Amino acid sequence: MHSLMLSLAMISVYAITLLRIKRNKLDFHFFTCLSVWVLAGAFIGARLLSVISQYGYYKDHLFEVISLQKGGRSIGGILGGLAAATLYSNIKKQNIWKYADQAAPGILIGIFIARIGCFLNWDDVGLPCNLAWCISVNNEPSRHPYQLYESVTGLFLSLFLFKLEQRKFFDGGVFLMFCVFYFPARFLLEFLRDSKRYFLDLTFSQITIGFLFIVVSGFFTFKKIRILSFFHSRKT
Repeated sequence: MHSLMLSLAMISVYAITLLRIKRNKLDFHFFTCLSVWVLAGAFIGARLLSVISQYGYYKDHLFEVISLQKGGRSIGGILGGLAAATLYSNIKKQNIWKYADQAAPGILIGIFIARIGCFLNWDDVGLPCNLAWCISVNNEPSRHPYQLYESVTGLFLSLFLFKLEQRKFFDGGVFLMFCVFYFPARFLLEFLRDSKRYFLDLTFSQITIGFLFIVVSGFFTFKKIRILSFFHSRKT
């Protein structure tokens, strides 16, 4: 079931982004090739981050590193996909941020669908709790439906981005809004996830999210300053 929902999520991301690419008259051929690179990068990034976070297990099970059945970390998938997209766009000398803007709402829809798959498969479970909406599976203690929390967050933020993008942003601005809202939301939700804790009692995903948020925010702040400086210099 999880594989089916993950496939549906990827198809949805591609289909939604494709419609937006055509509507905004961007390069369809470039986007098609870019999608292949992003898919490969997302898989590598998701698996790599999963292997790093579970190094103690994988160092004794090396052949399972490339197993499609073992899944991966969604944050690693986003990071790997972004790295692959940046590399390919530089090769083709294309403005990747225009395409990232078109992909951002679709990525959130993909998260919405994929996390439903996690819930149906009962993966990435939440911490035990006794609240009315907590769920018990196989006579285990009731747990937070963490997967649904993240799924609903993805749906809500996608609708928010669709509305927000009606404003005029610089290239990459919509993707920046994706980062600004999704990463902190995911960081907070991780406190309800039953996962191993590391530095400062944070999960591996929280540490990764925090680092990624700082890097992406810093990059876009620098980009925004350069744009403002450019227009200021033209006025003077």
